[in-house]
Amino acid sequence: MNVPRPSCAALTLLFLVGCAASEPEMVRRDQALTDGKDGQNQTDRAVIKTASMRVLREDPKTGVGAAEAIATKLGGYSSNSSLEAITLMVPSPKLDEALTALGGLGQVDHKEVRARDVTEARADLELRLTNLRKSRERYLEILAKAANVAETLAVEKELERITLEIERLQAALDQTNHLVAMATVDVQFARPVKPGPVGWVFYGVYSAVKWLLVWD
Repeated sequence: MNVPRPSCAALTLLFLVGCAASEPEMVRRDQALTDGKDGQNQTDRAVIKTASMRVLREDPKTGVGAAEAIATKLGGYSSNSSLEAITLMVPSPKLDEALTALGGLGQVDHKEVRARDVTEARADLELRLTNLRKSRERYLEILAKAANVAETLAVEKELERITLEIERLQAALDQTNHLVAMATVDVQFARPVKPGPVGWVFYGVYSAVKWLLVWD
């Protein structure tokens, strides 16, 4: 069976639309990112916050439930958990409050808080989505005016590509917005280690050597 090939007119039409959709949009995207840098003090920054904690308590297993209750009270939830560890999602503005409450569940052995600015990355995603949706509208207009099967197939193929790219970028944007809105907190619970008689001897030797070598 002979598959109809796009006519020269159809290919030329698609090429012109593609060019029109690329260069101006690239210029607008670069300009938008530049404007974003110049006005970053006037707009809210998009920051992804993550934290990790190690809390010592006599009953590590019950700490997981207590940590989940804290997250729920603050408007968050548990995304993953095991017997002695849990990953919490809490509203980013309440991260400090969550860490303070979690620290009250035992002795904090380790705590680390990290922040990653994704303002420009998110702005780029939003602009690319806007441009792709505009391109999709133009191709739909061309499809409505297609003169033959070859032109129809060529435009439909390009529409399918654009639609898939829109879905991919929208998923990435949704994930970014979620991580900006909800901070991730990894909490590990462990039982405090108490040295035995021999352990206390080694601890005393260590303290003495440290005192001889390091003075505040």
